Amino acid sequence: MPYNMKAFHFSSEKHPPVSVNPGFNAMPVIDLDLMDFFEKRIGVRLKSQDQKPKEVTRFGGGFVIVETDDTYGRLLPCAESEELVFNEYFPISFRMAADFVRQHHRHNTAPQSHKFSIGLLEHGKLIGVIIASTPKAKALCDGFTLELNRCCVLPDQRNSCSRLYAKAIQAGRCMGYRRYVTYTLPHESGSSLKAVGFKLDGLTQAKPNGWDRPSRPRKMPERYPAGPKCRWILCK
Repeated sequence: MPYNMKAFHFSSEKHPPVSVNPGFNAMPVIDLDLMDFFEKRIGVRLKSQDQKPKEVTRFGGGFVIVETDDTYGRLLPCAESEELVFNEYFPISFRMAADFVRQHHRHNTAPQSHKFSIGLLEHGKLIGVIIASTPKAKALCDGFTLELNRCCVLPDQRNSCSRLYAKAIQAGRCMGYRRYVTYTLPHESGSSLKAVGFKLDGLTQAKPNGWDRPSRPRKMPERYPAGPKCRWILCK
């Protein structure tokens, strides 16, 4: 076997393993449906008190396979309890993302369109969305810049914003984008953006009338922060 490769022998109580090795025969036998185990969805995290959450690739039957630094998976026992956090990302329609933003965003409403939107599920419930589009500023419309103009999560969802930003950047990179821009209010810390590598690029000028122009009239949204904003840029 290759170096550092781990082998697991699966059997059941009805069909115990047969071997000439007494040590092998003395190993505990656990009844586990292999098809059910390997067909379980990806995107589970296993919390730990003294370590970072482990990314779980498969789970079932009281066991999980977790990713390790050496790229080999480890099989660990895990009781089906609150320690398992089911996180799953999926592409969602603009309508679904816009409805979520209208209901839960603190100070802004949904944009008019998008390039793509990503939703974050936890235990099957939608807890956050991120909407990506072409930049509103003409100076940034170079064909390689993607604006992440809405990131909205439910309250008390730790690290959900940074995870959504990371997923949107990953999707944008696959589409050929090289620069990412987003905006926050001056009183917001931007910790979720710093966590994924964004750098503060300065303050934008206040727009009392929003994006309304004589050549292109636009109605002011019901919720729109008209003051200056912090612009964040990430180049990857």
